[in-house]
Amino acid sequence: MLRATPTMLLPQTISRWTVFGLVLAGVTGGTAAAISGDTQKPPATATRSTRVFFDGKVVWFTPAMMSHSAYVVLGPWQLAATRAKPRDGRPNLYIVSPGTQFQGDGAYDHNLVISHLDSPGEIEFDVYYALVLDPLFKADIRDERDLIVAAQQTFTPGDLFEFGDIPSAALLRDQRFENISDLDGFRRADGSLPKLIVLPARATVRGTVDEQGEQLSHFGRTCATPGG
Repeated sequence: MLRATPTMLLPQTISRWTVFGLVLAGVTGGTAAAISGDTQKPPATATRSTRVFFDGKVVWFTPAMMSHSAYVVLGPWQLAATRAKPRDGRPNLYIVSPGTQFQGDGAYDHNLVISHLDSPGEIEFDVYYALVLDPLFKADIRDERDLIVAAQQTFTPGDLFEFGDIPSAALLRDQRFENISDLDGFRRADGSLPKLIVLPARATVRGTVDEQGEQLSHFGRTCATPGG
């Protein structure tokens, strides 16, 4: 369950983003988020363990073998998922951009953070994007508490502030944000913006979480160890 204030979500146009960040299985892609081969089944490595952050510490997440109706896509990474609306009671998996955990060419660098573990065994997570807007925000978020604090803090963009200055600009573009004016729904009365916004991917992933794992891979691509 997303424990957040309403200002963390786009208030006026949230329904516009019903399927943003998702490439429906069987649909050839059109946006930059749709990686080549998006109509194929996820690679075998997508079912192996990958490291995620929980409470600032590294744990292992192993995706469950499941039928999926969509992929959550971040540039070269993809995650087999099921289309679903967020539901109270489910823990969250946040895709935090930017981050240092999984790195490529810089545009889609990100961390994976889970909110809490409500039960042993297989767990279903609501997926959210946590996107940094403030160019001066340099913290590497590895904990839900830090994420929520950042979402409640604000900054005032300068006169020369451009969309390309936003640290998470690549993911925002994939989700159809193209101009600074597209962020007006997040602005406070004084014209400031949140340092970070949280948006639902309208998808869930299912798997188990443990302190140990065999293979570090992520979204079908082998990646570096978190934090180094």
